[in-house]
Amino acid sequence: ETGAVARARHGARAAGTLDAGAIAARYGAPSCRWRAADALLAGATRGDLCWALTTGYDTGLSQLFARLVDLADARAAADRVPACYDFHEDLYAAVSSAFRQPAFAAGTGGFFSALRANPHAYIQPRPRVAAWLRRLRAQGLRVCIVTNSHADFARFTMRTAFGEGSEAACCDLIVADARKPAFFAGDSPLRAVAWLPAHPDTAIRESAAAEPLGAPPGLPCEHMLAGGSASAVEALFGLRGEAIAFFGDSCFGEVVPARRRGWWTTAVVEEADGGVFVEPLEWGGSFWSAPPPGAEPCPGTSPAARAQSWLGSAFKASAHALIADIDALAR
Repeated sequence: ETGAVARARHGARAAGTLDAGAIAARYGAPSCRWRAADALLAGATRGDLCWALTTGYDTGLSQLFARLVDLADARAAADRVPACYDFHEDLYAAVSSAFRQPAFAAGTGGFFSALRANPHAYIQPRPRVAAWLRRLRAQGLRVCIVTNSHADFARFTMRTAFGEGSEAACCDLIVADARKPAFFAGDSPLRAVAWLPAHPDTAIRESAAAEPLGAPPGLPCEHMLAGGSASAVEALFGLRGEAIAFFGDSCFGEVVPARRRGWWTTAVVEEADGGVFVEPLEWGGSFWSAPPPGAEPCPGTSPAARAQSWLGSAFKASAHALIADIDALAR
């Protein structure tokens, strides 16, 4: 809220936690606004001064960054030269290559091949959530899953988590390759997905000959389309605004643009410690920090005066509610 840096680390080692003096030396005095604050508060996630790592995929990337900082420090100390931390572009490119869409079908990049060999080491079975989604549909609600993943990985994940046939049983529609956050503001048409007969469970692509579907009278039998936009999904279901309840775990890629569209939004954040919260002041410690000297504490906080963090402020402005896990709602 103040734009000041309240907590910081240098590298992954326990000794990397910076004290107040080190934070002031690197980022400015506690009463000063950090140079990158305005860009962050405006929702920028990649800039010259900082990168914001706020998604589930970014979690591993942040640990790699921290370990490479330690490696750079060790090498600099051994060579008696200043440390150089210019690896972020290369590391991000490497991780992006490992997670690129064709890697799942091709078995390349390391991650997807390991996941397919032992899926339950990476994907939790969610029978309670699957049953809940089926109940919602039985009550007349329409269920749609929107993912940036390619269609093959989306179907594999759903079947591992929810069981065989879950695409049809749990959902009215799955939108793959959605390209969020552009999905929320764009006008791309929904397209059919072609399943290659030689590898029906793994090698899936959008049909080069497929025509845009627009808004057909009924949903396709495969329950999966690709691309599209929020406006196309709204037209397909005949719903708009807060008639659509959206759940997402990416603050700036999902929750913020969904709220701008007028949907009723719920942020899924593991750090919420297992609760279901509608009042932001109840959220967990990841969203608060001790206020800088001279700053007023937020009203309604605990006796240990706290100021809302940058991520906490973003969730507060964009999420109607916050949960730690979809299982919490299913329960």
